Amino acid sequence: MLDLDGSDPVLLPAADLEVGRATWAIDRVVEPEGLLLLGWTLGRTRVETALRTPDPAAGRTLEAAVRSIIPSSASAPGTEPEQPRDRAESETS
Repeated sequence: MLDLDGSDPVLLPAADLEVGRATWAIDRVVEPEGLLLLGWTLGRTRVETALRTPDPAAGRTLEAAVRSIIPSSASAPGTEPEQPRDRAESETS
């Protein structure tokens, strides 16, 4: 659940989550390992949320916790997972 001050909580299903690290977001540069990047789906739109984690150890702990609930086929934010091929295409290749 994403529960930020000033906003209603948003449920982020584990199957929709992706997690990675970043050092910049919207014209802001931060220290190495300073941002945890969550990819998720809002309705039918793919979005990313950057969470500032200035304490590298706490950031790694949070990243590991998120990774532990994501199904293993999810990729890092900003990358597209390989799409399953059409069954007819698979049978002819």
